[in-house]
Amino acid sequence: GGGGEGSGAGSAGGGVQAGSGSAPAGGAGQHGNSGGSSPIVAVGEARSEAEAVTALALSTVAGPGDPLWLLVGHASGSLAAWDLQRRPPRLVALVAGQHGLPVTHVSFFPGRGASHVLSADRRGRLLLHSFTHIVLKTAVASRVVMDGSLGPLGAIVHLQPFFTAMPPPSS
Repeated sequence: GGGGEGSGAGSAGGGVQAGSGSAPAGGAGQHGNSGGSSPIVAVGEARSEAEAVTALALSTVAGPGDPLWLLVGHASGSLAAWDLQRRPPRLVALVAGQHGLPVTHVSFFPGRGASHVLSADRRGRLLLHSFTHIVLKTAVASRVVMDGSLGPLGAIVHLQPFFTAMPPPSS
């Protein structure tokens, strides 16, 4: 599957950076190798160390109407959701002020397209974000799931319910 939790470190000088939705100096676009195969899509522009990428996740596309989103967590605590099906990729939502520490984990809920997301910060504060598409805008509602009092989270893992993981009984 293409969804799930992702985390990793980046630097202000490279990697995927979320910006104001504007393209880098050369424009958001595709850069291929000398053979022209497998393009790399540049999203946003490099900014300060506070905007360094600290977590990544891709949404799962289950059907033709599902968006392909890249969720980016930053050292500043902000989250950016990018629509990768647009050319150039488009910033569809920016969530700021919910995490006061670097985002360490981000994850799309499996089977929910890009509508529900979990994010966690270095303290262990876990938030659920719900995205709603209204005409040409995307609204985000966020709520606290865990306040961080139990300490940092090691990962976000979505477990398959027991009853769907079992094979059907044989007759």
